[in-house]
Amino acid sequence: MKYKRAAFTVLVLVILGSFGCTDLTTTQKGAGIGALGGAAAGGLVGSAVHRPGTGALIGGGLGAGAGALIGNQLQGQHEVQQQQQEQINRQSAELQRQREEIQRIKAERVLISPQSGTKLIHSQARVTCVAAHKSMRNKN
Repeated sequence: MKYKRAAFTVLVLVILGSFGCTDLTTTQKGAGIGALGGAAAGGLVGSAVHRPGTGALIGGGLGAGAGALIGNQLQGQHEVQQQQQEQINRQSAELQRQREEIQRIKAERVLISPQSGTKLIHSQARVTCVAAHKSMRNKN
């Protein structure tokens, strides 16, 4: 009986000690929480058959396994969400870069007159050039 109580105490201390670490993964946290819940439930069930230590050890092991599976699933979902958010951020940055490039091109539109080879900058100059070109054609 003393061995079972000591084993249960060690198990609880190890699990509680691991919660002090902030570097635990979601899987590890799930395993710890599952072990605590399983040990508590196992202890209650075990006490009904006069074996609370055995029940707590079995429940703790089963709970740790179940908690680790659930935690691993949650961790996988979190990683997928992070990857998707990073992709969204990259695409947003690319869209912004393209918008700025379009604005720059609109602002610095360069037109080349096919006959004279003269470069005209801005769309306002294009209107003036077209009007001048038409008047030159009419004179000839």
